[in-house]
Amino acid sequence: MSVDNLLSRDLFVRAMTEAIVNNDFSSLDMELFSFIFSEDKNRKGHIKESILSYYDTVAKPFETLKRIVGFSLVPETFSDEQTLMAVRGFDDRGFSLIERYNISLDSHRLLNSACALYMLGAKNMADDLARIAGRKIIMEAFDEIFNMLEIDDVVKGKISEINRKNASGPKKGIYDEVVNVMKLTWEKYPLASKNGMIEKLLHHFGSDKVSRSTLNRWVKENKLGPQEIARPAISFSLVFQP
Repeated sequence: MSVDNLLSRDLFVRAMTEAIVNNDFSSLDMELFSFIFSEDKNRKGHIKESILSYYDTVAKPFETLKRIVGFSLVPETFSDEQTLMAVRGFDDRGFSLIERYNISLDSHRLLNSACALYMLGAKNMADDLARIAGRKIIMEAFDEIFNMLEIDDVVKGKISEINRKNASGPKKGIYDEVVNVMKLTWEKYPLASKNGMIEKLLHHFGSDKVSRSTLNRWVKENKLGPQEIARPAISFSLVFQP
C-alpha cells in the first residue's frame, strides 16, 4: 500500500471513528458507505480488511482514540500517589474516566480501562486495549455493511424487499410505542442524555426487536433529544403511557 493510500486510510478511519462515537449514522449514511465499499466488487474484501486492520497497525492507537473521546488528563501533572488514589477512587465508585458515547458497553469498558492504564503509566497496555476497542467500534458499527458486502446483489435486493414488507407490519407497533416512550420520558426528564435513552430502550425492548442504529434513526427522524447536554449525566427512568 502506498504512502498516499496509508494517509487516506488514516484520515478516513479517524473521521469514521469520530462520527460513530460522537454522532449517529442515519440509514442514508449507512447506504452511502455501503455504496462506497461495494463500488468495486473485486476490491471490497481488501477495503474491509484495510479498514478493520487500521488499529492493528497504527503506532499509538490510544493517542488517536483519547482525542476522539475527549480524554485530556495528563498523568505527568500528578504525583504517583495522586494518580493511584484518583484511579482507585473512580474504580471503587464505579465512575468512568470518559463520557458514555454512542458505542457499546463493552467498547466503553475497554476504553475506560485503557484510560486507567494510561494514567498509571502503563502506556503499552493502554495501547493494546485501545487497539482492541478501536477495531471493535468499527466492526460493531459496520457489521451490517460488511455482511452486505458478502451478499450477491440479487440476494440483497430480495432481502431489501422482505425488510420493506416487515417494516410495514409488526415493527409499526414497536415504532409507535418506542417513540411515545421517548417523548414522554424527555417531557419528564428534558436533560436525559440520548445515549442513556438508547441504552434503556435497548434493555427494555430487547436488541432482537429494535437495533441501536434504528433507535438513533427514530430519534433523529422525530427531532427528539435532550434540551441540552448535562454533565455529569442525570439519572432517569423510562416513562410509559399510563
